[in-house]
This record gives sequence, C-alpha cells and structure tokens, in this order.
Amino acid sequence: MTNPFGWGVLAASLSTLLVLVFGLVVLSIALIAEEPWLQEKYGAEYQN
Repeated sequence: MTNPFGWGVLAASLSTLLVLVFGLVVLSIALIAEEPWLQEKYGAEYQN
C-alpha cells in the first residue's frame, strides 16, 4: 500500500497537500464518530 501523504510531499504541490490534509481530517472524524455508533449498535458484545 502506498502512503498518500508521501505522494503529496513528492508532488511538492500545495493544492495536493491541502486535499490530503482535508482527507485526513475527514477520515479522522469518521473514526471518532464510528466508536459511539458501534457501542450503541452492539452494546456489551462490542466491549468484549
């Protein structure tokens, strides 16, 4: 698997880096939002 951030640095383009940072922020928010949803959906089974 390739590292998208590394490709952004390699491209040396500000617009590429902005898109990659935006994607990183979106994915980070998705991970944070997913945790409570999984706990609500699966309850004690998720905790184990």
